[in-house]
Amino acid sequence: MTEHPDPSRDRLKHHFAQRVIHQARQVLEVWQRLQRSEWNDAGMAELTEANLRLLRYAERFEQIEHAQLAQSIGTSLDEVVENRGRLNSTLIARLNQAMQRLSRTGLRHSDAFEQTFLPPLRKPVYLALQDAQRAERLAQQLDFFGLAAQALGDELAFRAAISERHPAAIVMDVDFAGAGAGLELANSVQEGLEQKIPLLFFSHCDTDTPT
Repeated sequence: MTEHPDPSRDRLKHHFAQRVIHQARQVLEVWQRLQRSEWNDAGMAELTEANLRLLRYAERFEQIEHAQLAQSIGTSLDEVVENRGRLNSTLIARLNQAMQRLSRTGLRHSDAFEQTFLPPLRKPVYLALQDAQRAERLAQQLDFFGLAAQALGDELAFRAAISERHPAAIVMDVDFAGAGAGLELANSVQEGLEQKIPLLFFSHCDTDTPT
């Protein structure tokens, strides 16, 4: 005698799968908000909590692929904590890849919601120019081309920004914080870094200083 599948059991499994997918979308939404704004401790805590909830749901309802992705995301977030809350290019790439897979997994499981678009997390370009108005104009121009730029007014602000988050690149006035001091400042923040930050030096006048 052939055993017929139980429709109520299938509906229950589908319901559980939708709960996991809904929580996965919560993770994706927090991640997207962090990409549109500045990475911070509050956002990090929210993302970690959302991912832990996803892991619990996925394990409880036996959604293996979601559970594996949640574990991978959790491992990367633990590494961010170990890195004093700072992202680096390796962690960004790993998190982006996991989030893209999480989005595609939801779509494969007949997620009724629209596809989630996940642009890569944008690291800013730091602008350290003596001329504040020029720096603001340059920041606006870069923003027009889709590059997040942050104009920094003095050495203290520059060092604070570097300690908070490493940029995609630095545009540095050779005379920022004093005659020729920009060169020394740029070199000092690069000390000890395994992956050097791209540097572009800027000068108001002609100079023979090697860059």
